[in-house]
Amino acid sequence: MKKLLLSCFAAVLLLFGGMTSIHADEYLRIGMEAAYAPFNWTQDDDSNGAVPIEGTNQYANGYDVHAKKKLPFQIVTTQVIP
Repeated sequence: MKKLLLSCFAAVLLLFGGMTSIHADEYLRIGMEAAYAPFNWTQDDDSNGAVPIEGTNQYANGYDVHAKKKLPFQIVTTQVIP
């Protein structure tokens, strides 16, 4: 049983090991739930520096959003909240 599991694990590693690739773009994708003020929340407009939430018509704002905006320009060009 142990050999079978080890063989399956090795096969999966060989199968998916060569499929890894990194695709870089000009966006910093930030994952957040946007539900816990004052750290992050959703709102209906882009007032006070809010950023659009990808796939919706709402905007995210709060401490987390503004802290990400303080990152150096060389690292981040555009924020996207998926």
